[in-house]
Amino acid sequence: MKAAEIERLVFDLADPAARSIGARVLDVQFTREGNEQYLRIFLEKDGGVSIDDCVHVHNEVGAVLDREDRIPGSYTLQVSSPGEMPLRTVEDYQRFAPRYARIEMYSPVNGSKIHEGYLAGVGDGSLMLRKGDQVVALPLDKVSRARLAVP
Repeated sequence: MKAAEIERLVFDLADPAARSIGARVLDVQFTREGNEQYLRIFLEKDGGVSIDDCVHVHNEVGAVLDREDRIPGSYTLQVSSPGEMPLRTVEDYQRFAPRYARIEMYSPVNGSKIHEGYLAGVGDGSLMLRKGDQVVALPLDKVSRARLAVP
């Protein structure tokens, strides 16, 4: 099963569990880091996501995944708020605007390889990042890594 198929399956399992506690699933990521596989579910909720919320979704999804055994190999299931969630796609940049983010570049833009500010959209092949009173255009093809951050 491909990562995208696993992510869709888990999203569909996690969504009702999240809704039952007044939360919503922001993203599901199935990734390999070294020899380990991680299945990460990111939740959002008005007023914030609590540990109890994460435990509830973890237990609900984990029970079904264990029973159905549809994901090959071993993996670690993690459920959390988006705190410092990685941003991987243009859709992520748009969806999380105007949240605060840390963007790392392959090469310097405006004299720096690291930029922090508020996501302000995407246009003309660039990620727009609000830094104080200015909006900086960061070329998408030069972004090496991006994640939500705490201001």
